[in-house]
Amino acid sequence: MTIFDYLFVIIFAILYPAYIFYRDRKIKQDLIDNKPGLRKRDYQLTSFWLLSLGITGIILWIFRDRPLEKLGIDFSALWTISISILFALILIIYFFSMMKTIRGNSEERNSLKDKLKGTEAVEYLPRNVSEFKWFILLSVSAGISEELIFRGYLFWVFESFDSIIITIVASSILFGLAHSYQGWNGIIKTGSMGLIMAIIYVLTDSLWIPIFLHIFGDIYGGVMGLLAFEDDKD
Repeated sequence: MTIFDYLFVIIFAILYPAYIFYRDRKIKQDLIDNKPGLRKRDYQLTSFWLLSLGITGIILWIFRDRPLEKLGIDFSALWTISISILFALILIIYFFSMMKTIRGNSEERNSLKDKLKGTEAVEYLPRNVSEFKWFILLSVSAGISEELIFRGYLFWVFESFDSIIITIVASSILFGLAHSYQGWNGIIKTGSMGLIMAIIYVLTDSLWIPIFLHIFGDIYGGVMGLLAFEDDKD
């Protein structure tokens, strides 16, 4: 590792999560109050930072002549790419079917709204189609950049431990802590999801499936928010 690698790890594992925690705590009440345009701007800004971190990580990687396969990006792994595309198609069909069903049933929408209102970080979910479009960008940005960083890059960093168990657990903990703005439930939930993604990465030796699952897992949350609150005028 070079000094730039150490700096990059400090930025994405410590400084950036701290910045997100501070920023989102400042605007949380405005999000709860549904301040016009704020949620969309939050999606745009977060997407920008995530993509910037992801691109920076790839530039550092390529600059040091490291193979992309070592980062989990193997374009020759056709079976993982094919499975990822298949997952994507199935989930897209499922999302459209679910939206059609729930949108036409007011009882289900009210039930969904009640369930979401009892969860932490519900204020970050989109409330209308305009917000949802930017939430998709956020989901794609997070799926690509966070998997590259917290699975690909961190796994390479933790190679010195010479223990895949330590690597999986440590990267998952850092991934959970990076979402501390969502509260303890959010930390535990995202940390658990990070653990699942890490195991898939180890089993497949590729980031393609974790990236697609991450993207559509986030989009699923956005769909839930849209279905529950789209007609909420309060």
